Amino acid sequence: MPEISEQSLSRVGDKPQGFAGQRLRVVPASVVAAAANNPITAWLTVTDIGYYPEASAHRWHRDAGSSQAIVIVCTQGSGYCQLQGNRFTIGAGQVLAIPPGTPHEYGASKAAPWTIWWAHVTGAGVSALLDHAGFTERSVINVPAVLNVASLIDEALTALERDDSQSSLIAASGAMTHALTLLASKRSPGPSLPAEDAVGTVIDYLRAHSAAHVSRTELANLVNLSKSYLAELFRKSTGMSILSYQIRQRMAVARELLDTTNLPISAVAGQTGYADPLYFSRQFRRIHGMSPETYRAARKG
Repeated sequence: MPEISEQSLSRVGDKPQGFAGQRLRVVPASVVAAAANNPITAWLTVTDIGYYPEASAHRWHRDAGSSQAIVIVCTQGSGYCQLQGNRFTIGAGQVLAIPPGTPHEYGASKAAPWTIWWAHVTGAGVSALLDHAGFTERSVINVPAVLNVASLIDEALTALERDDSQSSLIAASGAMTHALTLLASKRSPGPSLPAEDAVGTVIDYLRAHSAAHVSRTELANLVNLSKSYLAELFRKSTGMSILSYQIRQRMAVARELLDTTNLPISAVAGQTGYADPLYFSRQFRRIHGMSPETYRAARKG
């Protein structure tokens, strides 16, 4: 497991804190130094990376800044940043970037603590990537496709959770480079997606994340629409609510698992986003008129 530096820990006063459900990886300094000699990771190396859900009391203050650039993607709630004499508010659907060596303070709001995906990055290409994403003119940008950016940071984090081998470093570098490139192409200001495209984007995202809890706020930020307007568009287009579509999509995955695997019902429930197998079975019966066990035993084809 990579060693954890003080710099990457969340801090309240002088006491490092953790957050329920957090994920965190820090690449050892010796590995980061070696990555500078690889032509791929020399372009961009992820040194610290994590996910903090509902990070109440999260705060960082660095008088001398960080030796790496810091990128923070907010998917829910809100926070703030004090940077170069200015104070910014960061909300869901926004991304904050802090250049290396820049004194700063940032943290979660008290009323609605932010949920963030974050990374520290270094390398020859970082400055150009941040510049093209628009961070030269401002420190916070609006990103309609913020969940797509968060998914790429998740991909980089997952690679480093595996180990800090060269292949994992390259995978994390590629995912994070993709995330910053996506920021350059998707940042606001810009028009919302047309109605048909917005619903299609939401459907594609729900299909790709069928086992995850995805809120209406997250989906609205994804397509840069209000929650109420997105809900109206979605119902007109599909004939059902977003929640009903999520449930039916999960049930489609459940049917496939029941038909093609010997996984126990509890495992099928878990892989379709249900922590409680009994609740999963009730939902399955409501949709299909039979239990998962009866469905699995029925002849098909």
